[in-house]
Amino acid sequence: MPDPKFYFSYLELPDGSKKYVKDADAREEIAEIKNAVKNGASFIGKFTSAVVGGQTVTTLNDGDAPTSITTDVGTFVTGTPAEGEEQLKNGDYLIVVGTGTAASLEFMWTGTKLSEFGSTSVLKGLAFKDQATGTYTPAGTNAPSAVTFTGTADDDFVKGFDTAPVLPSFTEGTFSAGSLPSFTEGAFNAGSLPSKAADTFDAGSLPSKAADTFTQGALASLTYDSTNEGLVFAAGTLPTFTEGTFSAGSLPSFTEGAFDAGSLPSKAADTFDAGSLPSKAADTFAAGTAPTLATAKAITTLGTAEAAAQVFSGTEATITVS
Repeated sequence: MPDPKFYFSYLELPDGSKKYVKDADAREEIAEIKNAVKNGASFIGKFTSAVVGGQTVTTLNDGDAPTSITTDVGTFVTGTPAEGEEQLKNGDYLIVVGTGTAASLEFMWTGTKLSEFGSTSVLKGLAFKDQATGTYTPAGTNAPSAVTFTGTADDDFVKGFDTAPVLPSFTEGTFSAGSLPSFTEGAFNAGSLPSKAADTFDAGSLPSKAADTFTQGALASLTYDSTNEGLVFAAGTLPTFTEGTFSAGSLPSFTEGAFDAGSLPSKAADTFDAGSLPSKAADTFAAGTAPTLATAKAITTLGTAEAAAQVFSGTEATITVS
C-alpha cells in the first residue's frame, strides 16, 4: 500500500531562494547508526536464522529485535552468551543473502534492534575484502617525433626555366580615313505660358484621448514538487492601471499655390564640325626577352640525425577488479 503522506524537504520562495526542512525521523535513525558505529563496525557473517519474539525465523526485517542471530560464522546473542555463543555488540552487521532477483541486504545491530542500512548489490564483494588485484592496459598513442639533422651542406643546381623566352614581334599601325564636315541646326523652344498651382486647405483634427487599461494581476500560489519533495511558492502580481494618453489635435492650415511665370521662346546655338584628316598609328616592335634559369637547393653532405623524445598521449581509464 503506498505511503499516504507527502514529504517535503525545502520551500522555494518567489525570489528563487530555498529554505530547507530538517527531517526529525531521519535524524533519529542516523543518530542510532552513528552511535552503533562510533566504536567501529564488525562483520559477523551471512545470516542463517534468528530468534525473534521467541520464534525461529529465516528472514529479517528492519526494526526486528532478535534475542539471538545465527550466521555462517557462529551464534550471537543479546544476553549473556552460553558456551559456543558470542556477545552481540553495537555496530555488528551481517548479510541476508537474497535469492533469484532479490538483492542481498545488510543489517546492523544498534543495541536494541536491527537497522537495514544497505544492499550488497551496491557494495559488491570488494566491500568485504582487504585487497584486490586486476590487470590494466593503458589507452593512448605515441605521437610522431621530429628528426633533426646536424652537419648538412647544400648547393644550387639548375632545375629548369624560371621565365620562358619571348620571341620578337611586329605590329603595323592602324589607318584612320578621317571624317567629312557636318552641320546641325539648333533646336527651337516655343517657351510656356504662366501658371499657378491649386491652393490647399487642411481642416486639422479634434482633440482625443486613448482608452484606459486595467490589469487584474495574478493570485499567489503554492505547488508541490513531488520529484524533489519541495513546496514552491509564487507571490503572484498586483493589479495595474494605465491611463489613456491625451492628444490635443491640430489647428486648420492654409497653403497658397505657387506661381510659375512661364518662359520666353528660345533657340539653341548652331554647331559646325570641321571633320578630321586621315591618320595612321605608329608601328610597334618588341625585341622579346631571353629566358632565365631557375635554381633550387640540394643536400650534398648528410650529417647525423637525432629523433625527438616520444610523446605519449593517453586517456583517463577506470580499473575494474573483482
